Formats: sequence, structure tokens, C-alpha cells
Amino acid sequence: GVLLPTLPRTGRVYARLAMRRASQLLTRHADDRAKAVLTDLHQAQPGQRTAERWLRAVAARRLGRIALAGELPARGRLAMGFWLDGQCAVWIRTAAAADANRLATEAALQAGLRLPGIAPVVEHGAAHGSAYVAVVGSGRPLASGPMALPAALGVLAAAARLLRAAALAGVALPDASPARFLHDPRGDGLTLADLDGAIAVDPSDAGRRHAALARALVDTLLPAEATEHLPVDCSTALAQASDLAILVDALDRSILRSIREPT
Repeated sequence: GVLLPTLPRTGRVYARLAMRRASQLLTRHADDRAKAVLTDLHQAQPGQRTAERWLRAVAARRLGRIALAGELPARGRLAMGFWLDGQCAVWIRTAAAADANRLATEAALQAGLRLPGIAPVVEHGAAHGSAYVAVVGSGRPLASGPMALPAALGVLAAAARLLRAAALAGVALPDASPARFLHDPRGDGLTLADLDGAIAVDPSDAGRRHAALARALVDTLLPAEATEHLPVDCSTALAQASDLAILVDALDRSILRSIREPT
């Protein structure tokens, strides 16, 4: 902070050190001081998009240390936000304040998973009459409805693996709605971000539950006519498999078939 006033305000070094200083201040919750640093930088270098984005976040409505991109999100739905402490984009879901204990339990379950493809929790709590949990994950909520065959098979295989991983860790979901997942086809692929309603159960019980959920997701995302192009054993497994490992294997074989024999 001491060096900043001595540097040429239009230079790259000034911009880099100003952003570093603003990051330190935000992490320490010194938001007013961070705002002053960012404002000086933005005035000196109007093209500094990151400074502009952080300034908007500092001024935005927030839940805890999560700056909201707009109004409060609909309860139970993922909405975009910005985590001031970590200076990164996050996804936030909310519930009524009366559900704070439930949301805290779900956040603890999600934080304890520490598995690839499960969005890590960065913050949870209650503020302004709402309980909330914020997670980090790339992409956008997965759209509901049928997808093209190759894309649908890839997404379903990834979703089944995530459901299996959660089940093996003893965590069961009440459904496998597409909106629970973030889809980033150019980056991390699929991320399980929303654990609304998750409970701790015996892994074998979770596995049975999640196999049924994965089959339901197949019906949601895979066009009905697409199964005509799959091997009989694969389409049968997709419709009837009671074991997630068998379902994942069937999806993998279906992917290989679609690659070798495109429709």
C-alpha cells in the first residue's frame, strides 16, 4: 500500500499492485479501504475490467460475504454471486431463515465430501432473513430436456459417476434434477453443485437411491428415439440397472458405440 502513491498511475505495475492490495483488504473485510484503492485504479485506468467488476461487487447487495448479481435468488435455486473474501464467482442457494439448521447440515455434508466434481463450499450462514450456502463451480446450471445423443451420453455418464461418488461417501439426494448440476463443456465438464435435501445414509442405501435417480435422469436428457441406436444390452441397462457401476459401464459403452457408428 505504501508504494502505490509513488508509482505512475497508468502503468501495469501500479495496476497489478493495486489489485493485490485490494485483494488483501477484501480478505480482511476492510471493504471501504478496498473500494478506495479500486476506485483510484478505475479512474486512472478505465479499461481495468477486473477492478470495475470488483467495485460492482463491493457495492452490491450481499448475504454474508457473498455479493449478489441481482435480487435475492429464488429459494432453492442456484444463482450467481461473487465471494468477496476469495474474489471469485460463486453459486449461491438460499432458504428461509427457519431452515438455517438444515442448510448448515447440508453445507457440512457437501464440504466434507472433498471429491472431484463436487462443488466445494466457500461460505454458509444466515443474513437478511435468509439462510444461504455458496459454492464454487464453473459453467451454468444444466438445462432440462432432451439433448443430442453424444452430448446427452457424456453428461449422463458424468452425472452417474458423481451420484456414485456421493453414494459411496454416504450422501443421498432426493432427486437428480438437472438444475443440481453445473455444465461447462469447455472446462470442468459436469459439477454437482446443489445438495439441497441431501442426507447422510448408509452407502449401500444411497447407491440404490441414486441408481433410480440416474435412470430418471436418463429419461429426462436422452431423447426417446435415441435408444433405438444403442446396443440392446446398453439400452436395457439404462432402463433397468439397479447398480450405478453397471449404469456407468452401459453409458460408457454407449458413448463408444455413438463415436464408432455416428447416427
